[in-house]
Amino acid sequence: MKTLHPADKMYRPKYINNDDGSDYNVAHGFCYHNVHPDASHIVGTGVGLACWLFHASTAAVRQVRVDCGHGRVHFAVLSRDRKMMRLLEGLKKHLLASPWMSLPELTDAHGQENPFGCPAQAWSVGTIMDAVYDFSEEITKKHD
Repeated sequence: MKTLHPADKMYRPKYINNDDGSDYNVAHGFCYHNVHPDASHIVGTGVGLACWLFHASTAAVRQVRVDCGHGRVHFAVLSRDRKMMRLLEGLKKHLLASPWMSLPELTDAHGQENPFGCPAQAWSVGTIMDAVYDFSEEITKKHD
């Protein structure tokens, strides 16, 4: 989950803690402790998923453009539950690939783990677990 849009003048694609340059927005770790426009905290993703789950209707759908190749395009419709599963799949892949079996504290622009953050952060996992718990409770209620 990005904290700023890439078009924002404050956006920086990577957080570099040991940057001693002249860019006030990132030098000496400023962006992490104040506005961190480039670093994304996984904890925010968990909280965002929980809020989205709470506020989005189960009937809410999203149209997704899928390129089938050879110039053919098709539009798939994802329900809220299918979208949630797709988002969780990316986190699961990271968990399985991590030597810590955990999620990192920080990621950079496209979800790459940031080397200046903690590679295994309890609150990152905890907020995701909380959202997954709420999601599973809701799914269980649907099927009862």
